[in-house]
Amino acid sequence: MTGTIISQLLPVFIILGIGAILRRFSLISGESVDGLKNIIIKVSLPAVLYLAFATIQLNFDFVILGIIIFCLCILLYGLGIIFAPYSGPYRDFLKFVSTGFEFGMLGAVFFGAAFGMENMGYIAVIAIGHEIFIWFVYFSFIKNHNHADSSIKDTVTGFLTSPVIIGILSGIFMNITGLHLEIIANPVGEGIIKTMNYLIGLTVPLILLVIGYGLRIHLENIKSAVLFSFCRLAVVTAIAVAIDIILFRGILQLPKLYSAALYIFMLLPPPFILPLFLNSGTKERDLINNTLIVYTVLSICAFTTYYIFYTVTA
Repeated sequence: MTGTIISQLLPVFIILGIGAILRRFSLISGESVDGLKNIIIKVSLPAVLYLAFATIQLNFDFVILGIIIFCLCILLYGLGIIFAPYSGPYRDFLKFVSTGFEFGMLGAVFFGAAFGMENMGYIAVIAIGHEIFIWFVYFSFIKNHNHADSSIKDTVTGFLTSPVIIGILSGIFMNITGLHLEIIANPVGEGIIKTMNYLIGLTVPLILLVIGYGLRIHLENIKSAVLFSFCRLAVVTAIAVAIDIILFRGILQLPKLYSAALYIFMLLPPPFILPLFLNSGTKERDLINNTLIVYTVLSICAFTTYYIFYTVTA
């Protein structure tokens, strides 16, 4: 049992360490890391999501899961509004860091490292409602906060042209129509799928390198960042336990891997894109960046703890 846990988690920490070494000794530049992020988000992650949805058995539970996660994100946004007056330096943007989860850069690697990329469909299904929230609600609220125009056309276009969404929707379409099975039945199609599998093999190590490269905590506002991170993690963990016990295991009676996907998803930090889109002063932006880094470290520790607990109790 202990050997299994070590063999699964050790590569994660080794590659994170390699990423940190690459930054510490300036072996690659920040621009190179940005290029790796583009490869992940625009190439390898869409391949992961396509195969996940093209091969998973679709059913009505997926719709229910999407609605649950969408409503959860709305709830967390509302809590951010309610508690903003008591949040000190987070007052003006608590609602944006209280909700949303970094599925693309962290959720995929956590779940894939623990349970295998072939089971990615379990967490990808949970992420559908989240992606709809991010594109149609979260971005709209941010634009409104920035006093920027936000048209329905731009929102829909951004949604449909997102590589992550393209991967999800194309996988669902090919699954429903049965075209995926026809593709893999001929040599050319089989070669395409093998190419995707090669790309999938890049996803976990590339993301871990990027995360390790960026794990540099600044001391400014460190107390506020740590306090917020622990408070949010405590709240979302309590909500995850309630959803798992009442809905996943109780009403829906879903397989155990859905529960694992839920917990890993809920352990994720706020979206990494927030500092890029939220107009704020340098001090506020530094606080957001520091919070994301602190929360990422906390998420890695929480993921490790959960995986050990899952393995021991399995």
